[in-house]
Amino acid sequence: MTGKRPCRNKENTMRKMNVECIICKKEMYRRPFEIKQARYFACLEHREIAKGMFPITDKQKQSLVLGRGRSDNGLTGTTKSEKTKKQISDSHKKYHEENPDFALMR
Repeated sequence: MTGKRPCRNKENTMRKMNVECIICKKEMYRRPFEIKQARYFACLEHREIAKGMFPITDKQKQSLVLGRGRSDNGLTGTTKSEKTKKQISDSHKKYHEENPDFALMR
């Protein structure tokens, strides 16, 4: 048998059911810090329906605008000096001279 075993006796479990699904009223356990953070609770079957009932907040919208991670290492908008550009160009030329088959693939 894979996964977690079903609870046979809810009264004798260590964790008491402390929240319920907003749609089907199914009881479930959530950790106390999860209860403080969440606006609603839904079981796995009704999670998508619940997301439709509770749209994202203004704070969540602001976070989405900022993005989860920046792929530019924070270098957007910084201009490279002519010295840096020349160093990059020279290193690329040297690499392509040493690896002509790579240059042909491009």
